[in-house]
Amino acid sequence: MRMCQIYVADNLEELYAGRPRDLNYNPQAPEADRDLDLREEGTLTGRQVNVLEQDKLLYGEYLLKISEEKVTARRLHYRMKLLEEVYRRCTDRFPFQEREYFVESRLEQRIKYFKHLDDINNAGSEIDDVMKLLQKSK
Repeated sequence: MRMCQIYVADNLEELYAGRPRDLNYNPQAPEADRDLDLREEGTLTGRQVNVLEQDKLLYGEYLLKISEEKVTARRLHYRMKLLEEVYRRCTDRFPFQEREYFVESRLEQRIKYFKHLDDINNAGSEIDDVMKLLQKSK
């Protein structure tokens, strides 16, 4: 999600210029203020320039809301898929040891993922050793 925020912030002008004209992301905007970006810059009044800037910010928020919904839906689908796999593999048909091993391995994979991310950011981590070696090689 952070990457989406950065992309929208960096490319808001291009995204706003290429937006679909029939998209109504700001229903409160008057009809006269909808396509101010198509007018020449010198013909806009001070109020219209402010309205245009506000409209760009609203469009950026709209894009972030849509991207957040899509990321959340993708993560939910992935989690549901994992739960279905756990329920399918952990029925009474399988021996207890096999079920226990499967659940522990899934948990271990998840914990290793977060441990790796924390390891990079914490003081005294392996990345500090790598950085010291890079400094010595210069």
